[in-house]
Amino acid sequence: MKAQTYTPFYLDQASWTMRITYPTLGAGDTEYYWRISTTGDTVVDNVTWRKVVITKQCQVIYYAGQTIVQSVFTPNDFTIGAIREEDRRIYFLKSETAGSLAGFESTLHLIPPGEIVLLYDYHAQPGDTVHFNYPAMTFPDGDTVVVEKSNFTIIRQTAPPLEGHARLEVTPHMAFNYPYETGYWVEGIGSSYGLFGTYNSFLTSLICFSIGGTPLVYSQDCDPCAPYTSIRIQDALSPFQIFPNPATGFTYLKGLHAPDVVQLIGPSGGVLRTWMPGSWSDGIELDLDGVPPGYYWLMTVLAGQPVRPLPLVVQAP
Repeated sequence: MKAQTYTPFYLDQASWTMRITYPTLGAGDTEYYWRISTTGDTVVDNVTWRKVVITKQCQVIYYAGQTIVQSVFTPNDFTIGAIREEDRRIYFLKSETAGSLAGFESTLHLIPPGEIVLLYDYHAQPGDTVHFNYPAMTFPDGDTVVVEKSNFTIIRQTAPPLEGHARLEVTPHMAFNYPYETGYWVEGIGSSYGLFGTYNSFLTSLICFSIGGTPLVYSQDCDPCAPYTSIRIQDALSPFQIFPNPATGFTYLKGLHAPDVVQLIGPSGGVLRTWMPGSWSDGIELDLDGVPPGYYWLMTVLAGQPVRPLPLVVQAP
């Protein structure tokens, strides 16, 4: 990166739009779209930081090449921390109230609340290894938990730059050789994974970066949720119906014919519960006790064939 003028990190009205993909439902995927933005200043221990907020935009489930469930969320910004640059190094301070965001898999989950961590070091040159002071992943090992530290090796400087921004090709490496792909650190922006680019794999990609609403990089995907509609619309093409929906504690699955199996699919695409209907007149009651509030799907198989999943909203008692 010494060959050209350094681009300082964009901290004023910056916005990262990201797509996170989870393989799910056998032949399909679940895609989450998030937007992270900087907004206003905050002072911590006499040091000025720029506040960082996140908004869940929408999520889409694909099955056998078709869009089967779409959901667009009411914009709701969550403050997740603050960011600043010092001597070409980008630091992040996680908010004490950031919590965990279902469907947003990134470094954010691993950073301890209230601690300052290094996100990027743009002094790095090809061949360097950059070390970070937060865990990369935890692995169960009997009665103990093994914590691996995250570090990156700078492979080489890439050319041409990304739309005028210098790039470094990097790869994370961990003791357990977890299959994380090579990515790019981009001056002024972060990485090809978005703002949090030090613990992401092929699941996550930056699809748009903008300043003050004006696209700067990957401008073709700055509004990825525009084509989609609300999850609360019942899928009229399904042979099954859910009532009540939203539900608390239980719901009924109604239909003319008994499904082979019913599965509750969580926000990240995992199977949370499975029901094998026994007796069936026109439906069964599904116990949702202990299921946290949120958006889910009911996946059914009828006569050996998957049926379009039904959106289900679980509310708190």
